[in-house]
Amino acid sequence: MTFRVLYLGIEAELRIDLNQIEDTCYALFELYSKKSAVVSIDKVFCTRVVIYGINYELRLFIQRTTGNALMSITMRFDSSSFRSSYNIVQRISAVFEEALSAISKFSREFTRVRIYVKSFLRIPTYRIHKLIEELNKLGIALTRVEFRDLEENSVYVLSGMHIDSGLKIHEISLIAIARNVPLAEATVTISTTSTPKSVCQDLVSLIGMSRALVELIASIVH
Repeated sequence: MTFRVLYLGIEAELRIDLNQIEDTCYALFELYSKKSAVVSIDKVFCTRVVIYGINYELRLFIQRTTGNALMSITMRFDSSSFRSSYNIVQRISAVFEEALSAISKFSREFTRVRIYVKSFLRIPTYRIHKLIEELNKLGIALTRVEFRDLEENSVYVLSGMHIDSGLKIHEISLIAIARNVPLAEATVTISTTSTPKSVCQDLVSLIGMSRALVELIASIVH
């Protein structure tokens, strides 16, 4: 019951040469059209590229006045694939590396890589306050705790951070929505920073951390 669907994500911030924005879009089009992917490009200003491949989605947004760009890749897999998570990580890492390789020659600066894992589960709403207590005991510093009622829906937002033994910061968020029922649909996201060379290794570690956290949450609320 704990896991239903997981999402892996990689986001990279970079800066594209203003004179080569069109070249950047074309490079991605040329690469992925050969892979039988669906490629959509903003033909007017070439500031947005969306690619739908087999089990992944790649998006590139470019600010035309500055060249600042964000490339994001998401990949979905269900709970039955969790034991083969390393294979999934290798696949999304390969997509990231080939996309980065295609556009790196048009990039003047590479600033930051962020990776994340999203998990989905159900939480009894009456146990959310207990969950807050237990997360604090585990050393997760909650920086935001909000409860709101919006159009007959109850929304619970928890966010905070955890610092591991290597002083690496992990950001953690839980958003739960209850629609007039005692069970809330919850999304748990764990994210951290990485580097192009360590994305694969860091994602494997992050999946393990996400699994442990979600299983812990399930044990607390059920």
